[in-house]
Amino acid sequence: MTQFLVRVRDPVDYLHVSMRSRQHYVFQHTILGGLVAREPMEVWPRFQPTEAERSIRSLWRQAGNLVPEQERIPFPEVHHVLTTVDTGDTKHLAIVFSFPKPWVRGEAFMGALIWRRRPTTVDWDDPDNAALHPLIYFTLEHGVSPRGASSTRMGAWRLDRNDEVEHVSFGSGPRPQVSDFLATAAAMLEAATPAPA
Repeated sequence: MTQFLVRVRDPVDYLHVSMRSRQHYVFQHTILGGLVAREPMEVWPRFQPTEAERSIRSLWRQAGNLVPEQERIPFPEVHHVLTTVDTGDTKHLAIVFSFPKPWVRGEAFMGALIWRRRPTTVDWDDPDNAALHPLIYFTLEHGVSPRGASSTRMGAWRLDRNDEVEHVSFGSGPRPQVSDFLATAAAMLEAATPAPA
């Protein structure tokens, strides 16, 4: 499986995105992708039923603060579900987000925050914690094939061994259905984990 690694230097690298889509793009990539740098035990409670809508709206406002004021748009319909992803020997906690239909390349159909371990099992005193960081954020993005046809692409946001957020592109993705997306993410979970130094 081919991986393309893109180090995130500018947290708002969205110049290829049209004005009507920039806040979506920033929300889907910079804001939700940036959650991998938070303590996992802090992230899970934010999306429990009593807190989820307030948390998602707050994250949407954060995305709006990163785009020019004239490009800010009202809060869209963002669905989320708490679930598990089965990799055969382990069930991983996951929060799956379904976004409005993407308009441009790079916008996501859906995203999933997946814990490789339960949020309560993090050992912050472990010197190899970055390699074992339990949060990975997958995206299924709108793409265009070399022939110009609409396609999908799988990506992941994770922490590298230096605790920097990085984006990995895995190339072609499945059709934009939640079940296919989660099956693909489960199959890629090990490949999306940074290798020890």
